[in-house]
Amino acid sequence: MKKILIIVSILCLLASWPRSTSAGVKNLSKRHAGRILIQTESYGRAWYVNPQDGTRYYLRGGDEGFRVLTSLGIGVSNKDLAKIPKNPQERGDAKLVNRLKGSILLQVESHGEAWYVNPFDGRRYSIRDGKDALAIMQRFGVPIKDAVLRNVPMNAKQVVADYAFKGSAYAVFDGIQFTHPYRADSILPLASLTKLMTALVLQDVVDDWNTLVTITPEIVDYPKKIVGDDTTSEVEFTAGDIVTRADLLIAMLVSSSNQATMALTRSTGITDNKFVSRMNEKAIAMGLLKTSFADPTGLDAHNVGTAKELAEIAFTVFQMPIIGNICGIHEASISVTHLDGSSTQLAIKNRNYSLMQMGFDAAKTGYLVEAKLNVVVKRDGTIAVVLHAENSRERNAILERIIK
Repeated sequence: MKKILIIVSILCLLASWPRSTSAGVKNLSKRHAGRILIQTESYGRAWYVNPQDGTRYYLRGGDEGFRVLTSLGIGVSNKDLAKIPKNPQERGDAKLVNRLKGSILLQVESHGEAWYVNPFDGRRYSIRDGKDALAIMQRFGVPIKDAVLRNVPMNAKQVVADYAFKGSAYAVFDGIQFTHPYRADSILPLASLTKLMTALVLQDVVDDWNTLVTITPEIVDYPKKIVGDDTTSEVEFTAGDIVTRADLLIAMLVSSSNQATMALTRSTGITDNKFVSRMNEKAIAMGLLKTSFADPTGLDAHNVGTAKELAEIAFTVFQMPIIGNICGIHEASISVTHLDGSSTQLAIKNRNYSLMQMGFDAAKTGYLVEAKLNVVVKRDGTIAVVLHAENSRERNAILERIIK
């Protein structure tokens, strides 16, 4: 009898338990529907929770935010729009306002003017351009912690990282199939793994690796322009130094020098924007639908991709003799000619010492605050990728487990 009572108690407890995590997520999405959420733990990034599907959309600045918001707009007649107040003195249609709270409305009977119905006061606010979109984000944005934000699902349309992502993602690729995939389709910041695609494009456009390149003040200052005073991977270049493209490639791939990367890409005569366009075109040509680049170094956290797609890039890049060989080097020295005409040998080192001791044929690492620790390695023709590891111990343990 006692055993039966225990079983009945357990069944009652289970019946009262939330039916699924998805139900909680659905309720959370509904609670935040139509709101603009400001991610306080990631540089104040803005997200809009689309009330139509309950997913969140990344609003990257005013102009991009304007484009995203208006793309999610729903048509409204002038008659219905007039029922939604613009100021406190106006009285609106409470039922209509309640139904459209948080929506982006497009005035279809006029010129498609966009309006945001603020879910907190029920009034509509004009969104004419990026300036208006930014003002709305700043005025009505609600602070939110990552732990809450990650429970509002990402939309499936944008190729953007989930900057609230927690945990790691990884996959192994042998050129034919993937094994050990874990969250391997999650879009995440790539950090310096970006440089593999940069190297791939450089292989297409560079015809002479012995060409001499002068390091300009703009190249020296590039990392600070992107990440301010954050520490970045560099070698001791100064403005006026002259280095061959071949040596810059070593500095880019072994020490992950961002200055060397920009010196190389600009030495091609291709503008920064057009070089990034070539990177994105290459990704599309390779069938990589969840990969997107914003700069050649990876310092920009909007360089994104997945563990699976990065593995495909690495499989291609590491097969190229020049790049594959360089990514297997632990340290080297390059020749630098200075403004006064003197020359020195500059030490180039891969400082990921624990990784180097694991005996991979080739490796490339990356780190950003948003990306955490990223790595791609090659062993006996097989590629392994780990993204978003908390520390080198976790990263190395995953590698030991998934690639033998």
